[in-house]
Amino acid sequence: MAEKKISVSVQQLVVGALVLAVVAGAFWVGKLTTELKLLKSGGAAQLPETQQPKVAGVTKVSNDEWQKLLESPAVTRGNSQAKVTMVEFVDYQCPFCKRAFDETWPVIMKDYVDSGKMFYVIRDLPLAIHANAPVAAQAVRCAGDGGKYWEMHDKVFETQEEWSSGGKVDELMKQYALH
Repeated sequence: MAEKKISVSVQQLVVGALVLAVVAGAFWVGKLTTELKLLKSGGAAQLPETQQPKVAGVTKVSNDEWQKLLESPAVTRGNSQAKVTMVEFVDYQCPFCKRAFDETWPVIMKDYVDSGKMFYVIRDLPLAIHANAPVAAQAVRCAGDGGKYWEMHDKVFETQEEWSSGGKVDELMKQYALH
């Protein structure tokens, strides 16, 4: 009898965890959708500064600081005169950067960058916790020197699972560059 009660409570716990995961996922999808709609409509950018939404922990960047941030990016894409500039700090080994590449990046490119509404800037930021990220960033930059930045950028993200935990990162990067 006792085993059956434990089995039921574990099952209820699993169902509860799944429900929580679905609710959290729905929240983030809704948040992203709302932000994309706001960006598409010009929303907050059209409000006077006094009415702009305030975000805790966010400080306004001076024009000089912004210009320094834009110096020496890995690559840029889109209309440099667009009203919106997005700076992405990339760690090619980061699983969250990979998820953004898979799910968010195509929408941003299609709806904002390629349509001229946004200027897109990529800067390398390999984190110390990702031992293979510097090699990946260097490989993508080298490919960029040969006019193949975006092809290598995509390949490195598409194959992240293959190279991120392996010891032959240099060899794999060379293979990706040659194909």
